[in-house]
Amino acid sequence: MSEKQEKAKGDGGLTTAFRAGMGAAQSMQQTAIEIPLKILQEFGVAEEKMEGLREKSRELIGGLYHMIDDAAVKTGLVQPREGAPEEKKKAAKG
Repeated sequence: MSEKQEKAKGDGGLTTAFRAGMGAAQSMQQTAIEIPLKILQEFGVAEEKMEGLREKSRELIGGLYHMIDDAAVKTGLVQPREGAPEEKKKAAKG
């Protein structure tokens, strides 16, 4: 069993389930935001402006889910991601 699987097993699989649910929710929101963007495109908004709007929406939604994940880690609900700064701090402390 890999280290990642051991960590997930240690919290009853909550970390894995949480992250899978968060990923699904994030994908749904990013798909949903495309609806009004497509309407704007139909009204003739320039493609370069549309790409800017798409990029900003991806940044906003991604940032939101990153903050939620950080809060879940800080409250102890889930394990930190491998390679996350908190993991590195723990490794440095020994």
